[in-house]
Amino acid sequence: WDKGAPLDERVLRFTAGAGGAAADDDLNDVTLSGGSGSFSVDLGGSIAPSLALHGRLALNSMFEPSVSESGAYTGDLDDTSLTFVLVGMGATYYLPTNLYLTGVVGLSRASFQLYGDEYDALNGVGVMGDVGYEWPIGGDWGLGVAGRAEFHSVRGDGEQLSTAGLSVLLTLTHF
Repeated sequence: WDKGAPLDERVLRFTAGAGGAAADDDLNDVTLSGGSGSFSVDLGGSIAPSLALHGRLALNSMFEPSVSESGAYTGDLDDTSLTFVLVGMGATYYLPTNLYLTGVVGLSRASFQLYGDEYDALNGVGVMGDVGYEWPIGGDWGLGVAGRAEFHSVRGDGEQLSTAGLSVLLTLTHF
């Protein structure tokens, strides 16, 4: 598995995992928090030995979140989800030990579903950072684990959500 291979090699990475997230509606003093599921796909190419640029499509969805208003817990929202989709550009750098660092910045879109009906669709920006380790499994494939931190800031009519999330991911990479 040669991460120092010739330039212009394609890079493809799939990730899936779970974690937690919190979303603050700064204008209405409401916070949603809870467990979340995460998925992403990166597609790009190497531009130098051990360095790749790529596009990312990522999804993070918080299911049945807990709600707090003005700092006081008010309950859980059943059959509800808050989903963030990020489309962005990123870079991944591999250290000689198969440890890698990834940074991504892009456009975010948040949607809120309550009992199957979609409500707000808010747009803004997001950033993600991954730290991972991959083991070669044959050919140009690697299987690994990673930690991800992500932040989104989106706005809409009368709402402004600031979101932070942490996830643990399984990765499958072709480099």
